[in-house]
Amino acid sequence: MRHYISAVFLFVGIMVSGSASAQKASDQKAKTDMLKAFYTEYITANAKEPVDAKQVQAILKKYLTTKFLKEYATLSGELDYDLFVSAQEFDIEWLKTLTIEPAATFNIFRVTYDMGFEDDKALIRPIVAKEGKTFKIDGVKTD
Repeated sequence: MRHYISAVFLFVGIMVSGSASAQKASDQKAKTDMLKAFYTEYITANAKEPVDAKQVQAILKKYLTTKFLKEYATLSGELDYDLFVSAQEFDIEWLKTLTIEPAATFNIFRVTYDMGFEDDKALIRPIVAKEGKTFKIDGVKTD
């Protein structure tokens, strides 16, 4: 009887562990997909001439946590570059080389793209958090 109970506990442990691992992979994909959608919409909107400020604000509201949206409003006035692309101007061509991958820390990602001159690549490290039932950008890690 003990062996049976031990086997049941072992089986349940394996199932829970496998389920948690599958959930982590699913979450990572959802986070990566969200970042890809954000960068595609954000770069496209900002590369237009003239830039539609209302459209850009709607994109930020859609993809940033409420907390970070407030922080970003203050922070963006202090910077001489855009925090999300690490540049002052936008180029739609960046989308051709845009890559998004998880960093070593579970909620931090590496967003890179070719800046189009001298093999220079941009590196942005957004932090992703869950707000409600969706993942959103909750900060950008800078050194």
